Amino acid sequence: MASIEIQLAQGCIGDMIPISGKGTPVSFKSEIELGTDKRPRWKAGGEVRTFTKNQLWWNLHDPSFKELLDTRGKDDVESPLGQWTKVECICKGATIDVLVNGKHVNRCFDASPSSGKILLQSEGFELDFRRFELMPLGKK
Repeated sequence: MASIEIQLAQGCIGDMIPISGKGTPVSFKSEIELGTDKRPRWKAGGEVRTFTKNQLWWNLHDPSFKELLDTRGKDDVESPLGQWTKVECICKGATIDVLVNGKHVNRCFDASPSSGKILLQSEGFELDFRRFELMPLGKK
């Protein structure tokens, strides 16, 4: 199904990935900077780039991070092992902000599609949700 995935995997939490569906293109824009590994990371005020396939890494995603069981990057903002991590996805129109434990880690805008279903997925690893809340935004 077409979606904008907000990654919850350890070490990658907060990354954004456009997932095109059958006949439904997906895209978003973000302000970015390239890391030492040449991968795009969100940076407020950075160069604007459109994403249709590639992953937008959260702003402090460790360039030396390797996706292995129980690995973390040096700047990860997730809670320690055994504690709950709070992830907030704030979707306002075609803009998505991602906060992890209160720290703003990613943002995109001009997201398309900008409405639809909310999907929860786990790819081969156990993932527990303690609470899932959906609420309207205030008028700030």
